[in-house]
Amino acid sequence: MQGQWLQPSTVRLSYRASDDPNAARLNRHTTNFQVGGTLRVSRMSLSYQYSVHSAAFSGPKSRRHNWGGIYLSIQ
Repeated sequence: MQGQWLQPSTVRLSYRASDDPNAARLNRHTTNFQVGGTLRVSRMSLSYQYSVHSAAFSGPKSRRHNWGGIYLSIQ
């Protein structure tokens, strides 16, 4: 979490108060939410899943993460 894949991050994480203007405070509690559903027809099923994670740190650069997926299964 100290950096990004393609570019350096200006965010510095800290558990304590810091004089660094780029320091972000870690959130001690985060949330995770998932929802989804499945449709079945004969031997085929189509599933959808959506997930959300709350921000791991606070500050102007904080962000939550959302993603989803669609899955086709044949049995």
